[in-house]
Amino acid sequence: PVHRHLHDQRASVYAYRSELDNWRKGRQPEASPGTHLATQPSRSGGTITVGRDRERAALHSALDSAVAGQLRLVSVTGEPGIGKTTLVEDFLRELASDQRLCTIVRGRCSERLASGEAYGPFFEALDNLLRGSKGRLAARVMRRVAPTWYQILIPAPSVRVPDDELGAASRIESAKTMHLELATFIQRMCRTGPFVLFLDDVQWADAPSV
Repeated sequence: PVHRHLHDQRASVYAYRSELDNWRKGRQPEASPGTHLATQPSRSGGTITVGRDRERAALHSALDSAVAGQLRLVSVTGEPGIGKTTLVEDFLRELASDQRLCTIVRGRCSERLASGEAYGPFFEALDNLLRGSKGRLAARVMRRVAPTWYQILIPAPSVRVPDDELGAASRIESAKTMHLELATFIQRMCRTGPFVLFLDDVQWADAPSV
């Protein structure tokens, strides 16, 4: 029972105590008086929300499948404000301390950019990857198997392309080519270890990203 004030970039939320009490009684009929949500330490030293054991188990199961070489797509869905992003970020922090050395990249979808920049969350994720510890390796792989993405993210230093022309060029590129190159790039990066791509707020994703 969370209500939301919608704004251009952020949204504030509020709830009524009576609605929360009724929701709690309906969702936790066996809870004893005084029962409340709490937090507990995670292996990475942060905190995780109690009551998401099934969801965390599903994330770990998907990771195990990925480590075994099977592509997995996991959708974390639910009402606004229930902690979906917090759940995933807690999982990623735990994963970052794992000995399996996963490559973790993040891309955020934006309501403001949903109708403008194509592939916005993927460009953000790959840009962060190129700036990270595996940036040089990623750049070499991208130049070889995803030249369209490489030209947009790492343009030739001798030629400066204006932002408006760059956006136009990216829109002209064949969507099929962009998708194939991206899939091939991620598959090649997976050869170095598990590759985790987290896209947040997918409800605001632009059409090409979807």
